[in-house]
Amino acid sequence: MESTAWIKQPSAIAIASVKGDCFGENLSSTMEAPPGLFLPPPGLSRMQPGESFEADLSPRPSSSEDLAAALCRVPLPLTLRSDPSRLEAFRYATKACILSLHVDRIFPTLDEIHRRLRSCQTWRSSEVRAAAVVCATQPDIYKILAPMPPLPARITYRSMPPWFQGWVDEEAPDRYPVAVWEALKSMLRQEDQLIVKGGVVEVAVALANRGLPLALRARSHGELRHIVRLSLGPHRRLLEFQRLNGGMVVQVPDVAAEQVTVETQNPKGPNVVSQSARLAQALRDRPLPLGFLSQADLTTRLEELRTSILSLYEDRLEPTLCRVQSRLQLLGGWREPEALLAPVLAAHLPDVFDLRAPSAEGRTECLILLRAQPDWFAGWVDDSTQIEYPSRIWEALERYLAHNREAVFHGGVQGAAVALKELELPELGDLRLGDLQDLVRQAVDPKCLLVYSGNSLLPLHSQLHHQTASAAERGDKIMTNI
Repeated sequence: MESTAWIKQPSAIAIASVKGDCFGENLSSTMEAPPGLFLPPPGLSRMQPGESFEADLSPRPSSSEDLAAALCRVPLPLTLRSDPSRLEAFRYATKACILSLHVDRIFPTLDEIHRRLRSCQTWRSSEVRAAAVVCATQPDIYKILAPMPPLPARITYRSMPPWFQGWVDEEAPDRYPVAVWEALKSMLRQEDQLIVKGGVVEVAVALANRGLPLALRARSHGELRHIVRLSLGPHRRLLEFQRLNGGMVVQVPDVAAEQVTVETQNPKGPNVVSQSARLAQALRDRPLPLGFLSQADLTTRLEELRTSILSLYEDRLEPTLCRVQSRLQLLGGWREPEALLAPVLAAHLPDVFDLRAPSAEGRTECLILLRAQPDWFAGWVDDSTQIEYPSRIWEALERYLAHNREAVFHGGVQGAAVALKELELPELGDLRLGDLQDLVRQAVDPKCLLVYSGNSLLPLHSQLHHQTASAAERGDKIMTNI
């Protein structure tokens, strides 16, 4: 191990400076990953449309030593080979990234190392992928652990720092003191509405960037991730992951209202307060921002909110909080911070909007309904039941998929439903967006007309699907540009 002093702050990953300008060059890297590293197979990034993919069938390294030896034979990208100062800076940046993961107690997998290198916004993608090669050429410092499913390849220090406290087990049960959870609850109550695109990793970063209370600052970043993961579980349920709303983690709305004590007259007895009434009162107690204080602007915003919710009635989609916020951005041109105020605005006009808190019967999202239901409303599409569609609808969908086998529907069920609506097929003309989402769900199961590939849907007999499935049977990790 080198005798240099240990860097104690993860921010060291940003201090690497590069001499010389290599950013203006349009250079293609010839670096190819060795078999078994869980990186894209050789040549995949250079495939042309219409080409078929042939998987690399060369023997896989059977041990960490074999993998390290294979990595040492991989050439570095030209931008690093031709500039010794840049190569030295990249070595230092890689060392700082791996060190910061030890500080944060996060297992240094290749994905984690690549994520931190990319956050520097200094290194090319070909250089980021060369991190494992750089580490393999320094066996006195790093130990490369070969993939052992389900664990991917990892890179650790050969000699652990004396202050290292061990990796955080993401599957460990909740053993955190009460002070930690009280601090997180207090932090969430101060948020108007926490909505983060992504998952556990992105939420932990978002919370850290907003300033953690003392009880959470004392924890490593790996522990913060574990706390976020536990917050998504059924025991704590402070946060929830909404896959159908674009893959977002949101704060459970009634967390902020739990401490509110509002007495209302209820036919069932005095001092009985419903969750929805508590939530609405808590939101009404929050002052509106300065941009909403003028009566004219407030009237306009409320009308845009009503129009956005009305469009969900037309589509037969239940107006959950995330759907309403998405429609406000799509139809009203609201910025995301403005859309977050939708439940606050709805609570300030109870004669028009009916705010419903999540229920114990299984509904996990807040709803913003209209008090006056439109006469033409045909009811919500129930996700738990399957609608019987006429045979002509299924025949039209089958014909389209048969003639468009290369079609790719991005965004899962929602994205496929929007794409079908834009196609304006005559047989599907009477179906609303909610009906089309149900149609797509049935096309996946039980009809088996569409299959998943990542977060996209493909026709069952598409060439891309068969290539992916056959490669998966061979154990290859496929990364596609779809």
